[in-house]
Formats: sequence, structure tokens, C-alpha cells
Amino acid sequence: MQPFLIYLFMQRRKFSSEFKFKVVLLAISDKYSTEQLAEMFDLDTKQINTWKRNYLSKAEIKNQRKQEAFRSLNSG
Repeated sequence: MQPFLIYLFMQRRKFSSEFKFKVVLLAISDKYSTEQLAEMFDLDTKQINTWKRNYLSKAEIKNQRKQEAFRSLNSG
């Protein structure tokens, strides 16, 4: 079978939120390199970096909302 046809029949792997969170926490901890995590969990380094970037972005947005809410409570 040709590589293109194999690609068409491959199914994407799906990962739970809990699994992604576990990998992100390990990536943030600097206990392991991204390459080590990719090898440990059979992932691509780009995928780990994407999850990490998304998680940190969401955390930053939550922090900004909390700060804005705190400012509005103290200003009024």
C-alpha cells in the first residue's frame, strides 16, 4: 500500500484532558525535557509544546480576569 493511502486509513489518537494536563505539568516542571516526555509518552514534541502553550495561555487569561475583577471591586 502506498504511504498516502496508509495515511488516509490511519485514525487520529485522542487524548483525555487528564492525560494532557499530566504531560503539561511534567513539561512545566522542567524535570524532563520535551524530548524525554515525547519519548516517554510516544508523542511528538510539537504536540507537547502546543498543549503547554494552550495551557499557559488559558492560565494567563484566567489570571487577568481575576485581576480585573479584583480591581473593579476595589475601585468602586
